[in-house]
Amino acid sequence: MSDDKPIDPAPHVADAFLVCSDATATTGIQDALTRAGFSVLPLKNFAALRTAVRERTPDLIILHANKAFGPELALYTSLRSVLESKFVPLVVVADSCPPEEEAMALSAGVDAVLLMPFEPMVLSARLHSLLRIKALHDELTDANTRFQELSRIDPGTGLYNRRHFFERLEQEFERVKRHKENLSVIMLDVDHFKEVNDTHGHLFGDYVLRLLAGILQNTSRRIDVVARYGGEEFAFILPSTTIWAAASLAERIRRTVAESVFEKDDARMLITVSLGVAEVKQCMAANSDHIVMCADKALLKAKAQGRNRMAVYGANDRTASAPYTEDKSSRAE
Repeated sequence: MSDDKPIDPAPHVADAFLVCSDATATTGIQDALTRAGFSVLPLKNFAALRTAVRERTPDLIILHANKAFGPELALYTSLRSVLESKFVPLVVVADSCPPEEEAMALSAGVDAVLLMPFEPMVLSARLHSLLRIKALHDELTDANTRFQELSRIDPGTGLYNRRHFFERLEQEFERVKRHKENLSVIMLDVDHFKEVNDTHGHLFGDYVLRLLAGILQNTSRRIDVVARYGGEEFAFILPSTTIWAAASLAERIRRTVAESVFEKDDARMLITVSLGVAEVKQCMAANSDHIVMCADKALLKAKAQGRNRMAVYGANDRTASAPYTEDKSSRAE
């Protein structure tokens, strides 16, 4: 190894995991990596690396191969599954490497094969080049994650949108079929919402919907899905919730909205909502669309009975008897 002075350190101290069973080689490689601007964690074998990766994600993984390393490659490239979507460059360093082994390593998922002894400037440039690729990959992954999250959100209210509602409902419906659990749905509609827009304008109407969305979120649990179904309609997915527990929640929402004042600047209004409640078993839903249809029928019943009320699918005038579990520690944030 060269004893040159440190060269071109990275803007921040990058984290490298070094796997090497030879103490002398570990010292030399660690010194070269430190000069290149890396903080190095030396590890003796794959098992130690696997444990370390589960605890924190490095910027780089370096494997020292002091003999034919083909049989070991499957172990190290299997780390991709542990790292999930995170990209961490895997570099093999060796005293020698026949072309066929280098080709095998690169084909197996290794990002670079470097031969010792290192030329410090070349080592630094090669490793920092991999870090730039990693940075671009991380930026793209973060952008995709943000895009996926935004694609599930209704921009007007901050609640989930209709598409995500049906995706989650399908997932919950499949879970219910497997485990024979309860699953309830609530459909909600703002009564005479056109009057809000006609009286105070659409901007105030949008403001009312945002405030209402906050009420709906604060009333639900973390495990519940609250979505804007469309216009002034909203929908709830209530996992592991009986029909009468869901009815209890619906009535509480109705009462809370009716008691709230919606005001901004000189505009001030009281609004009411109508709600329809359905449960998979009670409406004998054959699929996820069916339970929405049942809740929608109950909503139409609530409107037909005069609005500002809650109706349960398949029920006459029974009163909700099972309380909706209100665990403040699990409220949606």
